[in-house]
Amino acid sequence: MRRWRYTLFVRSFMLLLIARFCIPLAVDYGPVVTLAVTAALLAAMCVEMGLAMSSQLGGKITFYNYLAPIILPWGYRIGRGKIAFYVGESWLRWTLMATAMIVLAARNSAPNATYHPGLVACLILFLSWVAVGEAAMRLITNLVTRANSNPLPPGSVWPIAAMIALILASVGLTLWGRTPGQLHLAMLLTAGPVALFCGGFGLMLLVFATCSRNMRWI
Repeated sequence: MRRWRYTLFVRSFMLLLIARFCIPLAVDYGPVVTLAVTAALLAAMCVEMGLAMSSQLGGKITFYNYLAPIILPWGYRIGRGKIAFYVGESWLRWTLMATAMIVLAARNSAPNATYHPGLVACLILFLSWVAVGEAAMRLITNLVTRANSNPLPPGSVWPIAAMIALILASVGLTLWGRTPGQLHLAMLLTAGPVALFCGGFGLMLLVFATCSRNMRWI
């Protein structure tokens, strides 16, 4: 439990730093310039941390040992000790989350838009994109690591394709939609499955806890 709280705090802090940089930039210079600058800076940050990790002496703990899991938290399952995979996957994930922020900032500051979503709607959209994207990335990681030793089961790519399609459709409706109904549909495409999954999981835990108490398991 303590590890999850630490991970949530650290990644939330990183996302706040990225948002503090890229959202004002997107409002002033547009999404294309902002995405290019943000992706380049994130790449420099990840590469610099990867180089620092590769130059570490064995058995010696330095400041980079504490900073590396914050900047490069992904890629360990695929990389299996290869720092280039840590750098690549971490850069990809940070850039995708920054892209989501830039899309929402560009949509909210568009001068020709007749409807501007509020803070709560933007937050719901961002969190749902992150949740569905995280699920897709986990499935991709599982497939890549499994494909090294075992053949892929049939139909394993379709859930990933469906999640990516939902995110792209939601992003498209958010970026180019002009009515509140289109924005609500964008929220429904990604926040709906997340709410159904969390609700179903919570219901399953409730049923399990109730049955366990009745049968004196707990």
